[in-house]
Amino acid sequence: MSTKIVQIASGFVVLVGMAYMGSWGVQAEPTENLPSQYALGRDLYRQDCSTCHLAIPPGIFPTETWQSLLQESYHYGARIQLPTGPERLLVWQYLRDYSRTLREKEKIPFTFAESRYFRALHPKVDFPIAPTFRSCLQCHPGASGGDFLSASTDTLEKAKSTERK
Repeated sequence: MSTKIVQIASGFVVLVGMAYMGSWGVQAEPTENLPSQYALGRDLYRQDCSTCHLAIPPGIFPTETWQSLLQESYHYGARIQLPTGPERLLVWQYLRDYSRTLREKEKIPFTFAESRYFRALHPKVDFPIAPTFRSCLQCHPGASGGDFLSASTDTLEKAKSTERK
């Protein structure tokens, strides 16, 4: 067996072991200074998911939502090709460790409107219709590049005027 195949197989075994043991439990929002063991998973997640919609920050949904989405190829009304093998594991590691926890007796959310964390991030935002992946860009012009923290000037002005009332 070639040395390259042994190295790849050994790396995969280590990844599987770490995933099983949960040794990468970070529980924080990802930044550009993401630890190297998560960078490839984040990049694969963004690459795979952004072919159809924005790749939202993992913390918007709890771990259980992501787990279900990675196991089911029927996805929000469309059948998708899920990542497989080591790619799936790397994406799962990233989503699992950067998503939030589900509270006891909390229903697993699958939409933004159901997400406790999404609502907490948008406390004074009056959505005329239920928020979707597409509506993120109206307030967060950098969202397609992964920047959900910056808001448009119009959004900031509306928030300030709401606070004054």
